[in-house]
Amino acid sequence: MMNIKNSNEKIGFTDLALASYLSIYFSITELNTENGIKFEFVFSDSPEMQKAISDFYSNKAQVNPLTYFNAIKNLKGRLYSER
Repeated sequence: MMNIKNSNEKIGFTDLALASYLSIYFSITELNTENGIKFEFVFSDSPEMQKAISDFYSNKAQVNPLTYFNAIKNLKGRLYSER
């Protein structure tokens, strides 16, 4: 997991699975890239965001499988449109 914080209270991830899960509940504020190869999904950080991240990695997150699958497809679509 790539977890990057900055002074603007934003947090970024390169993990597609985590970013897809988070995008169900939180808006992506930026999509950054280095040479069009590695992408970083940036979200606004908050206590709710930290709880969602913790739930995801501790296998406590619950989400409808079809909703999660569609979130993955949507993010992949955004990645391909950025290339």
